[in-house]
Amino acid sequence: MEDAKASRFGVLKEDELTSQLTATKKQRDATEHQIEVNRSVVTSATTVPGLGEALETKNSQLELVLNQLENDVRDLEDRLKALHAFAEGTTGLFTDGLENLAAAMAEAVALLKQLAPGSPGAGHGASAERMSALGFLAGLESSKNWTSATPAELLSLLKAVSPSQLNMMLTAHPELLQRFWDHPPAPENTAAWWKKLDATQRAEWAKAVPKLVGNLDGVPPRVRSDANRACLVTDLAEAKKCLKNAKADPELISPFEGVHRLALNRLAEAQKLADTLSRINKAYGAGPAGNPPHELYVYQPGEHIKVAISTGLLETAEHISVLVPGMGTTADDIGQYGVAAKDVRQQQWRASGVDPSKIAVLSWLDYDPPGSLDVWGGLHDDLAKAGGERLGNTLRGLTAVKDWPANAAGLSVVAHSYGTDVATLALAREGVSAGHVVLLGSAGISGSIPSAATLHVPGGEVYAAQGVRDEWAGLGQFGSGRIDPTSSGFGAHPFSAESSRLDGQALKGITKHGPFGDGSKDSGSYSYLDNLTSAQYSTAMATMGHGQEVPVGGTPLDRWTVPQPQPGPFPTPFGSGR
Repeated sequence: MEDAKASRFGVLKEDELTSQLTATKKQRDATEHQIEVNRSVVTSATTVPGLGEALETKNSQLELVLNQLENDVRDLEDRLKALHAFAEGTTGLFTDGLENLAAAMAEAVALLKQLAPGSPGAGHGASAERMSALGFLAGLESSKNWTSATPAELLSLLKAVSPSQLNMMLTAHPELLQRFWDHPPAPENTAAWWKKLDATQRAEWAKAVPKLVGNLDGVPPRVRSDANRACLVTDLAEAKKCLKNAKADPELISPFEGVHRLALNRLAEAQKLADTLSRINKAYGAGPAGNPPHELYVYQPGEHIKVAISTGLLETAEHISVLVPGMGTTADDIGQYGVAAKDVRQQQWRASGVDPSKIAVLSWLDYDPPGSLDVWGGLHDDLAKAGGERLGNTLRGLTAVKDWPANAAGLSVVAHSYGTDVATLALAREGVSAGHVVLLGSAGISGSIPSAATLHVPGGEVYAAQGVRDEWAGLGQFGSGRIDPTSSGFGAHPFSAESSRLDGQALKGITKHGPFGDGSKDSGSYSYLDNLTSAQYSTAMATMGHGQEVPVGGTPLDRWTVPQPQPGPFPTPFGSGR
């Protein structure tokens, strides 16, 4: 039946199909013409040695392309035929059907409202099931614009529907999941909702909507990690399958430049996605069972993949540090930040004596920073404000699931470059706080935060460092007009990023903005998050409650008095994770 054929093809758009058919026929005709030309040359007299064999080989390749094009033409013609037949048999059906569906839904919603508790028609028959159905039907209304849903509306939705119903809603409204990711319910309210669920209900939610549960601040870390891991495994398998298909695409050998270029682009995109997901998978390693253990706290696929992986278990940690990266960082950098997290955690143990099992460092690549060459974005606060909202929700979520008070001594933020703008904007938001914050190689703090006292951090627990050989921090501050947090007027505790000794250890000075050096041993290239630099060890002390033991230094005046080194190679953009 033609109707069944239309259903098999899915949604068909006549204009697009017609354009594709026209273009494919032109490619087919041109290929046939080229084959005929080649044959005529082969059969004619020629004095060029090997030309005939070469053309015959080329024709063999073109025949493969021609067969594929013929199949494509037949497929497109079938689709158009099915579409026309389907349209003839259903004229007016969908318009009437949608109107009837909307009317039926409206009547059902009205009836359920009458049966809701407190309404005149409620009686003893009103139930939680009816309220759930009411929320579900209301959510499926085609007129609802979920792109503008408020956090309170999203929380009400969680409470009103079942996991399977929300799964259906997310399928019908893809924008709803993005709204949950970008503007979620208040983490404290989500944590309270989750705690009221029993074990069976929690398992149902995690299974039905893992992309939501895995990224919902206020849900316990291990639940999030397991849900995100399941999604990553599925996505990685699909990405590898797409890459395999892209490598086998016959259009890669198309004689037409445009077709060939599009096939190469598809291959490059498939390769990039598979590589990125493989890096995330490698950084996750053996997960909670690894040494050190890891949890996939954030995993949001899309055009700009967002990810956060902890080194150490968040649910058992008594000390959690959140690493906030700067300009140019992408999900591809998660491995490098994972190494940095492991090293910071090791030095935190050394600086405090706290058992490493009680320490976790979260590599938080969960916002869209300016790109490496996006100078305009780096000098303005728009992306930092959006990132600050996301970071604020992360900090509130951790505080809620840990049952910590405001300004919890166990919660720290360590930010680099543009990330210092993100971190301070987050910590100035209502309800967001931490016990310590460390600002490394800052590209400047927003003018809306005139001093450290503006932040919801205990007095004396805001730290800042900038190395003499940091080639980009000062430029970022100057170009943006933002504040240098090491300046005396800001009121932070500044410390040196130069070579020094702390706790009897010889520590290296930073030689570039970084946050990483070039990675080779004994290269002399170091940055703030490299192991056993003065900046890294001082950060470890500050985040473990020993920051007041770090000598004050590294102010702008102090940096002027340090002998200037010979200029190095031309620097990379400030804040770049590479």
